[in-house]
Amino acid sequence: SAVLFEAGAGSAPASALAWAPNADASPSGSAETVAAARGSEVEMYRVALWNFNDSNAEGGDDAYGDCRSLDVTAPRGGSHASAPSRLCATLSHPGPVLDLDWNMVGTTLATSAADGVVRVWAANMQTGEWEARAQLVGE
Repeated sequence: SAVLFEAGAGSAPASALAWAPNADASPSGSAETVAAARGSEVEMYRVALWNFNDSNAEGGDDAYGDCRSLDVTAPRGGSHASAPSRLCATLSHPGPVLDLDWNMVGTTLATSAADGVVRVWAANMQTGEWEARAQLVGE
């Protein structure tokens, strides 16, 4: 198994994790999107699965698109493999995120937080930025 991220000292542990189905839009077809809920934020990662070329690690037309670099390594002495990945976006909430899930094609993410609001997120097709598209407020 691969390590996507490790909670360091003072970091919130992951409370939910969701792998986007069929969301591979990378030019080389070699990266997928994963959402991880940590505290009051959801971190969106692009994870390279195969055909990763280290010479492209600083950005450009690699498997990740325009995501910031994130060093992901196996724990010292651990048995986990490393997974080349990048943190692409952080979706903020006013309270701890309790759950999240993708639509069936992996283009829209729904998150629920302790404030009782379900937020629906999608990437802006022109800018690539993730935006809250709708909010469902519980009574």
